[in-house]
Amino acid sequence: LLIEEARTNLLTHSNDFTNAVWINTNNSNTANAGVSPDGTSNANKVVPSTNAGVHYTYRDLSFLNTDYSFSVYVASSGYGFATICAGTVGVADYYAVVIDLSDGTQTALYSQGTHSKTVTVEPVGSYYRVTISGNGEKYYVVGASDTGTYTPSNYGFKSFSGDGTSGILVYGAQIEAGAFPTSY
Repeated sequence: LLIEEARTNLLTHSNDFTNAVWINTNNSNTANAGVSPDGTSNANKVVPSTNAGVHYTYRDLSFLNTDYSFSVYVASSGYGFATICAGTVGVADYYAVVIDLSDGTQTALYSQGTHSKTVTVEPVGSYYRVTISGNGEKYYVVGASDTGTYTPSNYGFKSFSGDGTSGILVYGAQIEAGAFPTSY
């Protein structure tokens, strides 16, 4: 029995990272590339390109100055780490966490600006649901990394050259008003 308050996912195309509302930087996305936590083959594969630089997929949105929670399910599909970020003003104000996709541990936290955020990581089968909760974010970012700690570049992401094949599986992005996540 699941008892939780009713919330609305404010993110359109929350499980279609191939839709034009998701912006890619040195990434490609493939829909229906893996089995998701709901048991169907509707996970997206996010693959860093072979270009040198940062690699991520993001949504740029604006919310009022109140608490929001951004969550996304991530799993390995070649790369063993995922970086999840929320921020307000470009590269000057962000909060990024790096998650080890073999055991769900947080290997690094990179931030710029002032933040009052909480991060939760919940195992769900072979995935980890990562949530960043905080106040009034403007953009939400997810990407793969080849290492768990690094010198951060734009938005707390690592600058590297991908192999063009390895990536991470991403499923069920959600943004909701509230200081904690509810079910996708």
